[in-house]
Order: sequence, then structure tokens, then C-alpha cells
Amino acid sequence: STSNLCFTNPTQSCITVEVLPLPTATISGSGVLCAGAGGSVDLTVTLTGDPEWTFVYAIGGVPQPSITTSTSPYIITATQPGNYTLVSVRSIDADPDCIGTVSGNVAINLVTLTPTSTTVAAVCGENNGSVNLSISGGIAPYMYIWSNGETTQDLSNVPPGTYSTTITDNNGC
Repeated sequence: STSNLCFTNPTQSCITVEVLPLPTATISGSGVLCAGAGGSVDLTVTLTGDPEWTFVYAIGGVPQPSITTSTSPYIITATQPGNYTLVSVRSIDADPDCIGTVSGNVAINLVTLTPTSTTVAAVCGENNGSVNLSISGGIAPYMYIWSNGETTQDLSNVPPGTYSTTITDNNGC
């Protein structure tokens, strides 16, 4: 009943109080971007609390435009390398001064493969030429496909000619 020393009231009353949970957002994912190949990496933002949410993420400390969603998890398509972090999250229905908590950190690296070669020219049209290939960047093992069909890192005992290769690292770059 609602009464005090100054006022008595025999009628009971009930008040429903809805407590909105504090929103949280966590960013996760992994992957690399291959230099010169475009591509993207999907990062996941998992949100809790009362939807609809507004959150801000940053790339290399630079905040991006805010995103409003009622979907959790939310997918960010990363198309540039850098360190991805969350800056803020809040529920739209909650008090705008009630900011939630954010966590997580994802580093998207740019993979650049740099091949160098040393050649020995074939002499007198014989099959005695060679190409010694070295790779820096990326993650071994590497796969090789040469224009003559070979799949080894180096070529040996080849005739005079022009040879090219496609090199793929363990990231798929």
C-alpha cells in the first residue's frame, strides 16, 4: 500500500520497472589481405543487451562512422589492413548517457610476396639453363606453377626461353 505518516491509503498499487541490461560489444576474427588482389576479411561484432544498438569501430585508431543494427552478430567487411578495435556501444532504447563496454582487437595484415630470381642462361640451345627463385613475405609453404608446367621452386636443365611463375603462399596470396 502507498502510505506514510502523513497519508494513509488502503489501495495497493504496483509499478513495473524494466531494467535494461548494459550493452556489450566484442570484435573478433582473423585473416590477411593480399597485396594487389583486393579481397576482404569478415570480422564479427557480437552484441549483448537490448537491441537495437549503435556502435563505432576504429581502424588504426581512426573512428569509422557509427553503425546501428538489431542483428547480433554483426559482420564488418574489412577491406584495408590495420588494427580493428571497438570504440563505443549503446542500446538505442537505453539512456543515451549509458554507454556499454567494448572489447576485442583484430589485426588485419597486408601480405606482399616478393620473389627474386637468379638465372643461368642455357648455352648453345641445350637444356642446361636454370632459375633459382627466392621468396620473401607471406607464410611458407609456397606453391609454384611455372609457365612450362613445373611445380618446383627452382627450374633446372631448361632450354633457352622465357619462363614465368605464379607463387601462392599458405595464406592463399
